[in-house]
Amino acid sequence: MTDLSKFAAAMKVKKVVLCSDNSTDKSSWKRYFVEAGVPVAQVITTSSFQEASEALSKNPDIFMTGQYVNNQSCIELVDRHIEKQPDRSRAWTFVCTENNSLLLSSYLAEKNVDGIILKPYNSQDISDSLGPSLIAKLEMKKETKLYHEILALVKTDQLDEASEKLEVFKKGKEQNPYPYYLEGLIKEGRNNIDEALEFYFKSLKFDEKNYLVLSRLFDLLMANRDYEQAYSCAEVLSENHPINPNRSPEMIRASIATKNFENLIK
Repeated sequence: MTDLSKFAAAMKVKKVVLCSDNSTDKSSWKRYFVEAGVPVAQVITTSSFQEASEALSKNPDIFMTGQYVNNQSCIELVDRHIEKQPDRSRAWTFVCTENNSLLLSSYLAEKNVDGIILKPYNSQDISDSLGPSLIAKLEMKKETKLYHEILALVKTDQLDEASEKLEVFKKGKEQNPYPYYLEGLIKEGRNNIDEALEFYFKSLKFDEKNYLVLSRLFDLLMANRDYEQAYSCAEVLSENHPINPNRSPEMIRASIATKNFENLIK
């Protein structure tokens, strides 16, 4: 079992919201977080979409939910928690599901979800799934935290501050893809699409299979109706990564537009 004992002080100030219509799930999850150091009073359990939605307004550090609650999808709740906590170096989101799939995994990965627990599970499975993700952020290096801070600033349209922090982040990283990726996001946020594309392509020079960069490039190129280059991105994505189901229709559209019928993306 992952040992979180040395992080008890850090966990003591965390707030947790749990969402499930299964009492066993809620009890198991709550027990884990309390044993990890979160005070009982700071763990809120909810049994419906509406209850969880209201609890998320309190900006919990950790949100854990079933994929469905009372037959209603909880993906919107996942999105809401991430919007409430854009700095992902200081927040965690976990999903429990009975029917995991590559499509669900890719969707949750793109949303920066920290872990998926597949039913049936036991206490060891919970520890193995949640513990490493909790520790990774509690031990996160300053440089990685800075990267997440910049992403959060971009997401909240604080682009000038993001640019200032990026100048610090990119020092000594001339051949690292992420400064170029962040620069592209900032340019895109300022609606300088041509410059954003230029930085995304620069990023690919140092990591040609980077999922984040290829995804942003593909979306922008499709919006610009540059189907040839968009299809090239789609090929690399489909060959190396599970595809977000929300992106599949556009990938098929790119395939049809370029008459690449033999390689139609599934």
